Amino acid sequence: MLSITDFAGRTGEMVALLKRLVEIESPSTDKAAVDRLGAVVAEELGRLGAAVTIDAQTAVGDNVIGQWGEGEEGLLVLCHMDTVFGLGTLARQPWREVNDKVMGPGVVDMKASIALALTVLAAFKDIGEWPARPITTLFTSDEETRSTYSRAVIERLAKKAALALCLEPISRSSRAARRPTRERTTRPGGTRLRRSPTTSSQCRSSPTTKEARRSTSASSAAARARTWCRTRLVFAWTCA
Repeated sequence: MLSITDFAGRTGEMVALLKRLVEIESPSTDKAAVDRLGAVVAEELGRLGAAVTIDAQTAVGDNVIGQWGEGEEGLLVLCHMDTVFGLGTLARQPWREVNDKVMGPGVVDMKASIALALTVLAAFKDIGEWPARPITTLFTSDEETRSTYSRAVIERLAKKAALALCLEPISRSSRAARRPTRERTTRPGGTRLRRSPTTSSQCRSSPTTKEARRSTSASSAAARARTWCRTRLVFAWTCA
């Protein structure tokens, strides 16, 4: 069984990947920009031995799917690549690390989750502890605009999964309020678990609401450690 130290020791690797992702701007409304990020995600998935499928779109960026193993009753990991920040935001608000925090457009929502998922999978591969159950990862391109075009693929993959893990962060206040039609800024430690079958509730956030949030996200090392722990426990479930 893997221990938390097997993952915590990879924090530097995860942060380096996060920096790479943040420095590729990917606003929902710019297909070419989202596809640039999708190409990097697809490259990382291929490096981890996934069967990579590009779910091509015309109006928005392409969705990226990575699969290990076949069959049902597996694990589905959901992330989105698009952000609410327009091209040029990075020039005004560049990536930076201050007092054990990382900041930049899209850090929390939700490029940290992409980096986390890929780093966990890399740890499984390197340590030789790959789960027995099939794993599917889905990286969508239009969550910030209500997942109009990715809804079908989300629902199709979720129906086949025993567990759907959405890495969209939520805040303590939004957990208390239980308002599914809104999303709030959060720390990465607030990972939500959803059991299949799911619908595309990953996609209900309004860009107008998002633009009203603070434009720079930050995450602390302590929050990352909590996320490592929660994610490790869920991924360990796939070995059963």
